[in-house]
Amino acid sequence: MRLSGVLLPVSALPSDYGVGDFGKEAYKFIDISCEMGFKIWQILPLNPLGYGNSPYQPYSS
Repeated sequence: MRLSGVLLPVSALPSDYGVGDFGKEAYKFIDISCEMGFKIWQILPLNPLGYGNSPYQPYSS
């Protein structure tokens, strides 16, 4: 089974605070993504970054 998705960091969502969160804009994004046929929302790690500031090497991994 193949699925399509979107890679979008939560911080890229609009908000009143200048950085995105899991509030109403996240729900709007999910609704629009579903209407477009996407099934997956991949977000980058929310944890502090490790060596080289890579989002794929957070301290938790």
